[in-house]
Amino acid sequence: MIDPVDLLHDRAAAADPSSAAELLRDLDRGIREYFGLRLASIQPRFEQRLSTVSDRNDATWRYSLNDAVKEGRPATFVDEKALRIYAVNKLETRCRYLYLLVMDNNPLSSRVREVLRQGEVRVCSAGGGPGFDHLALLMATNFLEEVQLNGGDVLDPVEGGPVETGKAIKTQVFDLYNDDWLPIMEALTDLSNGNSSGSLATMHYADLRIPLDAAENGDLRDAVPDIDIFCFQFVLHENSSFILDDENGGNLGGDLDRGMGKTAISGAAG
Repeated sequence: MIDPVDLLHDRAAAADPSSAAELLRDLDRGIREYFGLRLASIQPRFEQRLSTVSDRNDATWRYSLNDAVKEGRPATFVDEKALRIYAVNKLETRCRYLYLLVMDNNPLSSRVREVLRQGEVRVCSAGGGPGFDHLALLMATNFLEEVQLNGGDVLDPVEGGPVETGKAIKTQVFDLYNDDWLPIMEALTDLSNGNSSGSLATMHYADLRIPLDAAENGDLRDAVPDIDIFCFQFVLHENSSFILDDENGGNLGGDLDRGMGKTAISGAAG
């Protein structure tokens, strides 16, 4: 299976400037349009599944996040209704970020795409909340396979539905509020796994503010050696009080960076 991103960038490098620019614009447009079509087929059903009502609950999570930023501490994700609003509002942004990172033209992204083209991919999503990383990687995997199946043209996932794929994404999601996110993650993955036979996501507890060898991070520590892709989400401005406090003994970000070996790593923090 070819990597369409690497292939078209190689062709662009050998073409005249005008043709190269047009080729790369077409590639970028195809990647973004595919994401938009897949999201449009999932988001309305996700909202309906969660029965979200954007009123007081919307204000609740916004206030919680703003307060967390001011104080440099993690937001408290325990209000179920507010969590549902948060998940719906952040779905597009969080999924698009990782999806476009995977499709970017750089050595790390190329390595991640190489891993995604294998039969089964084991993913660890630390700080992954309701499973945004799982959905983003599924979208990327489906795009890579569908352009192979349709002679270079992306199939329309709205009218024809995404093709059945033999690629399976198996994601372990780790989060401080794992119990609170669990029903939302189950709703999202149920809507997104349909075209990827064998794909699944499971929820686990982890605290990203403390070292990897802490007892609380036992499940995460056990998972790391066997994974293919690691997605790390740690919001810096909401956790500055922990990052700047030496008495906390450090956090697991450095531990993971030193211990991942040859595993393809895809991460975001901001």
